[in-house]
Amino acid sequence: MNARVDEHETSAADPPDEPRTVGPYRVDSRLGQGGMGEVWAGYDERLDRPVALKRVRSAAERDPEARELLQREARAAARLRHPALVQVYDWVEAADGDWIVMERVEGISLRHLLRQGPLEPARAVRLALDILAGLAVAHASGIVHRDLKAGNLMLTVDSAPGKGEQAKILDFGIAKRFDPDTGESLSVDGPAMGTLSAMSPEQIRGHRVDPRSDLFALGSLLYEMLSGQQPFNAGSPAETLRRICTWEPPDLHTLAPAVGEELSSFVGRLLAKDPRARPASAESAFAELESLVEKMDPRKDTWLQTLVDLETLDPATILEGAAAASEGPRGRRLRFVLRAVLVMGIVGVIVAVSWWGWQRGRPPLYVAVPATETVLTGKIEPVYDLELAASAVHTSVLRGLLGFRRLVVLEPPADPPREPRQLARATAADEVFTSRLECGGPSCRLTLARVRGTDGRLLWTQGMAVESNHLLEIGQAVVDHLGGAFPERELRDGVPDLEVRAEDFEEFLQLKRRFDRRESGFSLDDLLAELQTLARSSPRFLELPFLEAHVSVRYFQETRSDVHMDRARAALARAEALAPADPRVLYEKINVARIAGEIAEAERVLADFRRREPGNVRGLYQQARILERKGQTEEALRRMERVLERLPAAGYFFDYGGMLARAGEISRAREALEQGLERDPGHYNGRSRLAQLELMSGSPARAADLYQELVERSPESTELINLGTAQMLIGHYPASVESFRTALELSPGSPAALLNLADAEELSGDDEQAASRYGEVLAAIEADIDPERWATVRAQALAHLGQTSEAIAAVQGALRRQPEDPMVAFEASLVFSLVGDAASATWHGRRALQQGLDRRWFTFPWFEEIRADLESHEAPVLEPEGS
Repeated sequence: MNARVDEHETSAADPPDEPRTVGPYRVDSRLGQGGMGEVWAGYDERLDRPVALKRVRSAAERDPEARELLQREARAAARLRHPALVQVYDWVEAADGDWIVMERVEGISLRHLLRQGPLEPARAVRLALDILAGLAVAHASGIVHRDLKAGNLMLTVDSAPGKGEQAKILDFGIAKRFDPDTGESLSVDGPAMGTLSAMSPEQIRGHRVDPRSDLFALGSLLYEMLSGQQPFNAGSPAETLRRICTWEPPDLHTLAPAVGEELSSFVGRLLAKDPRARPASAESAFAELESLVEKMDPRKDTWLQTLVDLETLDPATILEGAAAASEGPRGRRLRFVLRAVLVMGIVGVIVAVSWWGWQRGRPPLYVAVPATETVLTGKIEPVYDLELAASAVHTSVLRGLLGFRRLVVLEPPADPPREPRQLARATAADEVFTSRLECGGPSCRLTLARVRGTDGRLLWTQGMAVESNHLLEIGQAVVDHLGGAFPERELRDGVPDLEVRAEDFEEFLQLKRRFDRRESGFSLDDLLAELQTLARSSPRFLELPFLEAHVSVRYFQETRSDVHMDRARAALARAEALAPADPRVLYEKINVARIAGEIAEAERVLADFRRREPGNVRGLYQQARILERKGQTEEALRRMERVLERLPAAGYFFDYGGMLARAGEISRAREALEQGLERDPGHYNGRSRLAQLELMSGSPARAADLYQELVERSPESTELINLGTAQMLIGHYPASVESFRTALELSPGSPAALLNLADAEELSGDDEQAASRYGEVLAAIEADIDPERWATVRAQALAHLGQTSEAIAAVQGALRRQPEDPMVAFEASLVFSLVGDAASATWHGRRALQQGLDRRWFTFPWFEEIRADLESHEAPVLEPEGS
């Protein structure tokens, strides 16, 4: 048959009243005709192959517009290469008109096939996949077909299901060109063109047409293939046009029960009136539809039915038949049934074991989830909190994704790369799950998408309209739509939805924002009290106990009070009661036990986590952290190397670098940190860690440059103090004074900022001001909620002020709490130098050097008397008196 047979088919027996040759091509018989031209069977004598030739119907009827359309078809289709697209070979200008020469497809038109009735769902889906694959190529080349209908689709000769059947798209006669990068039209839009059955609402209204218009046409085609009815066909063209723009056709599942609800829903989204509610591209539609193919395989249905039939046999009947198995044809049949039951039982066990093993060996899917992007699309300032709406989306995305088995959510760093492929590289994620809110009024357009990490390919997308000030409704919509985002992944049991009152959900998001930002007047005590109030109001809202546990651990790290760790444990116990299958519960319990120093409990919970989450690299990471805490450094490093083999994320490189630095492997630590920055050059904490490494054991000048860059990006007190320290180490004392003053402005009353400023002022020669400042240090520590954590700072201030016995007592307490910390050893050396105990100063100084601290730290004038003694690497065998 030919390359195109449309609704106006004619018989191939019509007399060939046209010339017998067109250029070098032989013209044989007419295959069909339509509104745009006629198609003839022909032959290429030079290359010895059949071809199809198309031309405007006759010279008398040819006009410039029709000729332009024909040329457009040739130019558009000639650039395309795909098995689902008919290949254009040539363009010929003959005396009787213009002709295009194309591949001749031997097969049957889909229009002809559909006259016999609807197709089996599995076959319709396979054909739709062919069509989507072809459309993806066309769209990537900047071409929208605009006339996708049954008459423009051919099926190859082997058209029986499952025997090489291939759908091919014909006729790009009214194709529209666009820029595939920007989506902008490259064609002049004119009146609505196309066949009614293939037109989209935006095409009818004369609005912008893009690849999603072809997806609407495919939806109409799939609807007809599955139900035997065109979804919008009416008694007149005008009514058909009205229906396309305004009318919702009956659900496919109600018309054809054999069509599953998932496929019915997919077709419904293709037919969405708003293009933004359709899949974003042919590629994403292909990925979604592909996941349904296996579910609709008729062979699978037959297998399952056989199992059902065998399971429903009456056991008494089987036993009765077994007793009479040696007599008659009935006995022979029952012998066969018994053998079948036995074989099926064995096969079932094998299949179950194999499936279980495959599931356990199947690697998890690692998905990075960046913060929700927000876009204002109007000039009117919003009256709602768009940032809070974005937080509702992001929180709900995380909640929804945690409901899938063997899917690990990777939250990116605070300042992640925006481009999905770069984010995937930074986090070593398999995929990136993005969310975007476009708001220009009280309502917003929310778009969710799965993006493959390796090449940025869109795997799934879903758009929806949401009310920007109804935060809980936004969250529930997100969780509902996520159910279909990963059809290849099983759902966990026992993971609750967003069971929370609307006002409590909004208050939770406000509290979380305050915690993340550390807003002025922020109090952890007030936050915890408010979280507990919300928990009484919405006791089944899972995010509340998780945030309470996180805040309590942070509070423990700041105060070292066991009360806060007990609170974290209680919060996680409530979370576990609500969602025992949520992997975060076990993971956070490991963190709590490890941070609290309860290593045996951490190992017990870790074993449970690894049983429930086989293959999850986070379990291996926690094992490495626990081993380091136990002092098994070499084994911990080996575990971290295995972590990086499985998930070479920037964050893990930074943690590995920190572990190497603590082990004294400075050059390897620097290499690991730089590898992490290669993956994520803008990672703030990664650059901060490299700067800290250079400050402690490398180049203070490089540390100063790195810290200068960091404070320019985000002026924080800690980084400014480190910048000032690096400037002190390279002798830039006036610059260090300015850095410490700026840090003090950001953190008024900070004992660390005050001490460093006093040191810089003393080194600059302002002894009187420095002495006054050391007094301020002591006053600030006395006013602090946990004075003990400033023991070494207090000791230094006391030593500078000549209060020797108090200084020694303070530094000894710090040494007992942190005996392995090189900075505590350095600070102890400084205190003993200031009070005149050279032996103790030398001993602790050598310990600091042995633990990796750079010698440059001992170039300050305070170490003048012991500097020569530090050249020896051997520490005294006995601790000096008073240490």
